[in-house]
Amino acid sequence: MYNNRHWLTDIAAGAGIGILSTKIAYWTYPFLKRTIFKDRKNTNGMVMPFYDGKDYGLGISMSF
Repeated sequence: MYNNRHWLTDIAAGAGIGILSTKIAYWTYPFLKRTIFKDRKNTNGMVMPFYDGKDYGLGISMSF
């Protein structure tokens, strides 16, 4: 809403998407840890969505 660039609905939708994606991450993490990474104790992974104006996709980062 700063400088008349966003409406209140834009801010509420962004907050809703952020809250929902966090909930999904907390729900899926134990399942993925049990099934995919069951033999590794110090494995970390991250999935990051990206959008640069014309292209979009997912980036995956893992450390073993």
